[in-house]
Amino acid sequence: MLLTACGGGGARQASPAATAVPTSASAQAPDPTSDDSAPVVEPTDAPPAATQPGEPAQEPTDAPPSVVPTAAPPIEEPTDEPTVEPPTEEPTAAPPAPPTNAPTQAPAPTTPPEANPTDVPAPSVIPTAPPTSTPAATAEPTPTSAPDEPATPMRLKIDTGAVQVDAAIEYVGKVASGPNEGAMDVPKAWENVAWYEPGYLPGEPGNSVLAGHLDSTTGPAVFYKLDQIKVGDILTVVDKDNRSIQFRVTKSQVYYNDEAPLYEIFGPSDESHLNLITCDGAFDRNSKEYDRKLVVFSVLVS
Repeated sequence: MLLTACGGGGARQASPAATAVPTSASAQAPDPTSDDSAPVVEPTDAPPAATQPGEPAQEPTDAPPSVVPTAAPPIEEPTDEPTVEPPTEEPTAAPPAPPTNAPTQAPAPTTPPEANPTDVPAPSVIPTAPPTSTPAATAEPTPTSAPDEPATPMRLKIDTGAVQVDAAIEYVGKVASGPNEGAMDVPKAWENVAWYEPGYLPGEPGNSVLAGHLDSTTGPAVFYKLDQIKVGDILTVVDKDNRSIQFRVTKSQVYYNDEAPLYEIFGPSDESHLNLITCDGAFDRNSKEYDRKLVVFSVLVS
């Protein structure tokens, strides 16, 4: 890429200068029917009379023969004694049966409630996850450093004893065709400067470049006295937010057009630099161009 297609009107004939959502497993309720630990009550204490249901009539008949006197035959007590109703003792075996079902049914209702509480925390964890992610999302759109980021430049100001510049900034790229194809384009107005838009913004790390004409067909242009800039002078760029970004001049150098260090002028850098370019040297009236370029290097004032 050529340095810049900085033409001029030739008003000045300058001589050469020195250069994760957690899923909770639900608890499984124990099956009361398969629980081997539930005791089964068996009626082991049932009276022996219930084990042989055919013998109750013999117990009252054994006692009467030894007690009933023979002198009182009309009283047939043996026939009344069977009214003792030994069979009524048989139902006593029935009561133990119901208790066998009671213990097995009691644990059944108690175990399900124990399983339900384990399922409650699982849904409670799910709603708590979204709130944690919401603050993270709100932190991203609030970059407090946004105002400190460089913005597109609008004006260049230089206020020294010898150099007075207050110029609007045009945006340019590369020359599309012609003998200077691929070089940085120049501002359309003589009193303006041009910012190389494909490059770096003034104020961000890298080399930002502004170019301006030396003269016009009728007289001096915006950078007519740029060769009088001194090391330590301040260059000010005003961006679209009306903020001023200041740079301090570190050196100025004149190069023949085909010998300028393009990487140093346009390339990347860890620091923020602003470099100004204008024409210098001898003017060729046939090509209407100067044979050299003046480059002023500056660094951001921290």
